[in-house]
Amino acid sequence: MLFAGLPARAGSGIVGVNVTNPQWLDRASQDAIIQQLASSGVKYVRIPLIPSNDSDRDKSIDLIKRFNAAGIQINLNIYPVYRADVLPRPPYKKPIDLWPAYRYSSIDLERFKIFASYVLKEIDKKDIKLVAIEAGNEINWTQFNGDFQVPGLGRVIGLEELQNDARVIDIARGFQAYIGMLREMHAIRAALNVNRATPIISAGLTDFGPAGVSIGTGLDAVSPDATIAYLRTLGLDALVDGYGIHTYDITGVESADHAGLLMRRTFSFCGGEGGKPCWLTEWGVNTESETCPVRDERRATIVSNWRTFMRELHSKGKLLASFYYSWSIPGDKISLFQCSQLTKSGAIAIAPNAMD
Repeated sequence: MLFAGLPARAGSGIVGVNVTNPQWLDRASQDAIIQQLASSGVKYVRIPLIPSNDSDRDKSIDLIKRFNAAGIQINLNIYPVYRADVLPRPPYKKPIDLWPAYRYSSIDLERFKIFASYVLKEIDKKDIKLVAIEAGNEINWTQFNGDFQVPGLGRVIGLEELQNDARVIDIARGFQAYIGMLREMHAIRAALNVNRATPIISAGLTDFGPAGVSIGTGLDAVSPDATIAYLRTLGLDALVDGYGIHTYDITGVESADHAGLLMRRTFSFCGGEGGKPCWLTEWGVNTESETCPVRDERRATIVSNWRTFMRELHSKGKLLASFYYSWSIPGDKISLFQCSQLTKSGAIAIAPNAMD
C-alpha cells in the first residue's frame, strides 16, 4: 500500500474548512456559525470576498474581525473586479444549470487594485493576520469563467490547445488578464505591514481529469496541470507562494492505484522542481443521508483515508494546507456540521496536525 510505513503522527499542514458565503447571512446567523466553529476547534477558514458596494465591503471586514476575535484565521478568497461595460455570460439551464459568469479577460485592473487595496489595508489596520490570500476561484472551467464557450468542446483542454488553438484563445486571454490581477495583488501585499509575508495562493482549480477526457456535459475545462504550466510561462511563480487546487475524487483513495493516480494527475505539479506547493482549498464527500441522525460511517472511513493521503502529500512537500468544503449548508449532505452537531467524519476532517 502507498501509505505503508508512514509515521502515525505525521502532519498534513494547515487544516481548515470553507464557510460558504457567510457575507450573505444576517449577523445572528454569522455569529452562530462562528460559535460553532470555535467550539468545534476550527482554527482556519476559507471565505470569499466578492466585490460589491461600500456598505457590503465594510460588513465583510467586520465579519473578518469577528472571526479573528474568535481565534480563527482566514484564507481570504478575493474575487476579481470586472469592467463595467462588459456584461457577464448569461445563465444557462442546459447542458447543466450555469449561473452568469464574467469573463476573466474583462478584469478591470485599476478597479481591482482600489477594491483589494482598501480591504487588505483595513484588515492590516485592525492587526488581523490572514493565513493566506487566494486570488480568484476555479478559473479553469465554464461555471466560473465566462471566457469558456457554451456549448463547448465537451472535454478537458490541454496545454498545446491553450497555446495554439484559436477556438480557445479567449480562455488564454483571460489567463493573461488573471496574471495582471496577481501582479496587482503582489504589489498591494508589499505595501502591507501585518500581512506583508502572508502567502498569496493562485485560484483553486477544478479537476475533471487529464487533457482529452470527456466531461460528459458539453462543457469545457482546462486541466489543472495545463493551467499551471501556462500561467508559469506568464510569470506565475514570481507572484504566488502556492498553487490552489480542488478535488472531490477521494472515495477510492485507500487504494494504492487510486492514490497513485491522484499523485500523477491532480497533484502532479505541486511542489515540483522550481514550482510551488499546493493548497487544497476545496475537498469533500457526501454523507449517506439528509435525515437525522446522520448516517456517517462510510464518510468517516473515506475522510480518514483521505487525511492519511494528505499526510503523504505533506511529507513529500506537495501539500501545505487543506480546507474542507463545506462547514454547514442547510440540507446539503457534504456539510460537516449537521443535525446541530459536528459529525464523526467532521471531527476527523478538522483534526489538527502539527507541521513536521
